[in-house]
Amino acid sequence: MARLVVEGDRVVVRLSTTEKLLGLANDPSAPLSAVRAARVVRPARQAIRGFRAPGLGVPGMAWVGHWRGQGHDFVAVYGDHAGIVVDLDGPFARFVVSVDDPEGIVEQLSPRP
Repeated sequence: MARLVVEGDRVVVRLSTTEKLLGLANDPSAPLSAVRAARVVRPARQAIRGFRAPGLGVPGMAWVGHWRGQGHDFVAVYGDHAGIVVDLDGPFARFVVSVDDPEGIVEQLSPRP
């Protein structure tokens, strides 16, 4: 399963080799300065919008790749798993990713005073 991680000054969606092949993508990333908001969504599939172009979509099981419609989203979502939506400024409008600890990742992405 993909991982959403903070590496230095970037937020990165780390994909397995299989996900890279199925989603026709490398590890998408954006600068932390581009993060506008991050929120938990249960299940993560509820946040998918637009149409797949390119990528994999198996209803009820997995969605991995680029979704377009209301912006350019990168999606790595599995079944009814909880996840996170990261709203971005830049080439990607959002990352929508199934993760094990969505609350912890939202905290990592929240601005520090």
